[in-house]
Amino acid sequence: MNLLLSYIQDFFRNVDKWLLVFCAAFAAVFITLNYRLGIETKWLYNIHSRAGKFAGFYLVYATAFIIPYLLLLFTKHKELAGIKMFWVLLILAPAIFALKVSFTGFSEWIQNSGNCVWNRYYAIIVNLPSRLLLVAVPLLFFYWFENNQPSFWGLTTKNFQWQPYLLMLLVMVPLIAFASTQSDFLHAYPKIKQVTFLTPYTSH
Repeated sequence: MNLLLSYIQDFFRNVDKWLLVFCAAFAAVFITLNYRLGIETKWLYNIHSRAGKFAGFYLVYATAFIIPYLLLLFTKHKELAGIKMFWVLLILAPAIFALKVSFTGFSEWIQNSGNCVWNRYYAIIVNLPSRLLLVAVPLLFFYWFENNQPSFWGLTTKNFQWQPYLLMLLVMVPLIAFASTQSDFLHAYPKIKQVTFLTPYTSH
């Protein structure tokens, strides 16, 4: 517990308070607009063109990602302006996530390769792993390119202490249990509901 509190104290001691408030407020406003206006659900997901859908998601993610970083650049870390990799990642990061959301190539190919109900099942199974690869492969590439990194984007087992993270997980359990009783949560989970159409084909 003391170690966890020390982590929190170190964070608030070193973080730029005004920048933190701005980023939190900016994220809150952006998330509210997204859900109130249905930017993703009503607009972007209904774009039929893959290029148009990618461009729309890129614009949304770039707005959410680039603006806080530009504020950080111009207020606290002006030295970042001279680092080429900073600009490359700033431009590519929203593109990677936009591609992840708009990409359905593998799933569509599997589902359209036959009329069998199992093709639909395999398309669902492949969907999430294929999107994971779209994010993981670029990360691995940049990690290999920047091979002087002491850890994999902050992930390391060196001097790792698991107790604070176990405590945080334990704190989350009752919150997740409460969320599991809410209608919005039950509407999305469990994901197994996506394959309930197989029931007539698997029951004996």
